Amino acid sequence: MKMRVLVTGGAGYIGSKLVSSLLNTDYRVRVLDSSGPESLSSFLDNASFEFLKGDIRDKDIVSASLDGSDAVVHLAAIVPGERFPPAELIHEVNYWATRLIVDLCPEKGVQRFILVSSCGNYGITDASRFGKEDDQLNPTSAYAESKVKAEEYVLSCANEDFCITVLRLATVFGWSPRMSFNSMINAFVRDAFVKKSIIVYGPSSWRPFVHVDDVVEALLYVLRAPKSSVSGQVFNVGSNSLNYRKIQVIEMIRKYFPQTNVQLRDDVTDPRSYKVSFDKINKLLGFQATRNLEDGIKEMKQSLENTERTNRLKENSC
Repeated sequence: MKMRVLVTGGAGYIGSKLVSSLLNTDYRVRVLDSSGPESLSSFLDNASFEFLKGDIRDKDIVSASLDGSDAVVHLAAIVPGERFPPAELIHEVNYWATRLIVDLCPEKGVQRFILVSSCGNYGITDASRFGKEDDQLNPTSAYAESKVKAEEYVLSCANEDFCITVLRLATVFGWSPRMSFNSMINAFVRDAFVKKSIIVYGPSSWRPFVHVDDVVEALLYVLRAPKSSVSGQVFNVGSNSLNYRKIQVIEMIRKYFPQTNVQLRDDVTDPRSYKVSFDKINKLLGFQATRNLEDGIKEMKQSLENTERTNRLKENSC
């Protein structure tokens, strides 16, 4: 019998790409998402796919989604964006709902649980060193605080029968069927394309990056790994070569959008500036990120141009 994976937030930015890869690699997939299945519409007739619409704070729907599930990839969360919800709501969704899911897993026979977290939990680090998984965390936002608490709780639940792994993602970029422009590079590319203008706060600050396709590959690596290699473990997901200052990212984007006006705001300090080491996932699991920043920028530029062209054709056909 094929393994059934429950993907919370599976209709979202990362989830919609993960679901596609899981189905293409012979898993059964169930998605629990509070939004509709539009980004997954091509899978609705797939016998190995099931979609449940619901809120991860709802115990009844969470319980139903866990029935018959072998593993959970927990992506559903309130993530940083241009509009910040109240801290209480972030905490409720990112921490308390995570606890709810994890607490129900043992009685449902779930064997694996992967919490998708963030390298943003490192906060501000010394620019001369790279953040590692066993470093003390320094959350600087309600989002990061909620993720740190969720990490602590789920890891405390790991045992011989329940394999729990935490993946701290670098800042994710790249195109997806359910596109999000909340992350830094995606937002910069959108602004360069639509507004022909980018405002950069704290341009000298550091940030690590990872392509959404590489995130999906890392999740597959963890699902396939022996439990003894990943249970109770935290892995940073990204590439050492993709630690960049914001100004370096802007210079790369301007190669593809040369008409972009860039406003550098050195007077504003970015509350997050950190470089991260990805040696652990490389050495223990053999995972290597393969996509670089230019891959993602070119891909997004092409997709935005195609979307604009399609919209024009639709307008002209009306």
